[in-house]
Amino acid sequence: MTYDRVQVATYYIALFAARTDAYAIWSDKGWRAVREELTPTVVIRAFEDRRPVSGYTAGPDNLTHVAALDVDLEDGLTIATKVARVMWAHGAPAFVERSRRGAHVWSILDARLPAIVVRRGLRAFLHLAEIAPDPKIELRPGADRLGNEGLGFALRMPMMSHPATGKRYPLCSPESGDPIGQSLSEILLAFEQAPADAFALAAEQWKPTVDPRSIPSSYRRPRARDDDGPTVVELLGRTGITAVPGRAVKCPFHDDRHPSLSVARDERRVFCKSPSCEAHNAGRGLGSNQLAALIARSRVA
Repeated sequence: MTYDRVQVATYYIALFAARTDAYAIWSDKGWRAVREELTPTVVIRAFEDRRPVSGYTAGPDNLTHVAALDVDLEDGLTIATKVARVMWAHGAPAFVERSRRGAHVWSILDARLPAIVVRRGLRAFLHLAEIAPDPKIELRPGADRLGNEGLGFALRMPMMSHPATGKRYPLCSPESGDPIGQSLSEILLAFEQAPADAFALAAEQWKPTVDPRSIPSSYRRPRARDDDGPTVVELLGRTGITAVPGRAVKCPFHDDRHPSLSVARDERRVFCKSPSCEAHNAGRGLGSNQLAALIARSRVA
């Protein structure tokens, strides 16, 4: 059976876009949000003109069926393959797409779940694969929930040309490393969706914890307290991470025109992505030791 381009593009959108009322398109100035319908015509032109589009990975209702990892590391393909294999082993089919500096992992659920559940599921699979959190391993959806009228985070849709190189990469099996099809229509037909229950179960079982051994003894109890109040380890579990940094630090620490501080709530980490930022060690983020010190100084009770 053969399929025309509109049919293929329609199914492609249904798989890889969590919302169709907006998309992002590559221009000379970088990615630009377009608040118009993501139609088959837009996708067909993107493939023909080698001008990629990105799909938004969470809907305005904060639900999604799109789960992806953007691994922007030198050994990103190895990491992506390892995580995808773990996902298959736990009943969540996932496929790997090489990128210029790393790789993407794509897993499409057969039902929509809250973005926070999908993100926790992805974090669980990373943990099971023994991959440590890293600011260059980005989860999609990129946030637990959208702000008012926000679009959230987009990701270049699979098999689109890379904006820097113009190269296209197929979706591949993490087991064999081979493409799962020779054409776009073959790949889409071979793409196996993941049961939403597999993500929900992984999210439920994953419990983010802080290892007390990773925190210096001098930080295990706020220095300003002499009573038997809560320890910093306890505060890490009690206090919302988003409530802490603003009390103790201001960003940027450097001569940037735009703030570069971001908070990964489920990782309990604070990141500054500016390569010129000495305070955050070239974007690698505040580790548990520095974070403990932050909380201690802020005297959150």
